[in-house]
Amino acid sequence: MTVTNATHHHPSILVVEDDADMRALLRDELTDEGYWVCQAVDGVDAARQLAHEAETGGFDVIITDLKMPRMSGMDVLAMAGERCPSVPVIAVTAYTDAPEFVKTYQSRFFAYLRKPVKMAELKTAVRAALEHGGE
Repeated sequence: MTVTNATHHHPSILVVEDDADMRALLRDELTDEGYWVCQAVDGVDAARQLAHEAETGGFDVIITDLKMPRMSGMDVLAMAGERCPSVPVIAVTAYTDAPEFVKTYQSRFFAYLRKPVKMAELKTAVRAALEHGGE
């Protein structure tokens, strides 16, 4: 079930991750922090959710894996830039090569976290993104 800002006071986060275990971990950790968490299994699913949420209030933060089938995290970033340009996007990835790291930081990602993700770093990045998004 998708819950929007129009109906609650908790920040809403879209988690885009093709690995079911990682998606569940992120959902559980962020839900425990008091956030409303919606999940997308890949970029195509994220596109559908972004289109729906744009009509009903939108997300406060998007967290996306970079390497996914059908549509990459870079595609999710581009889509978010078109549909909700003020929403911070956080990349979570196993990429470790320097060129990809530099390429990502030169884009619009608010933060870039490497897997395995340290939950304290993720929560800090989400709080910072929420503060940034409110500016």
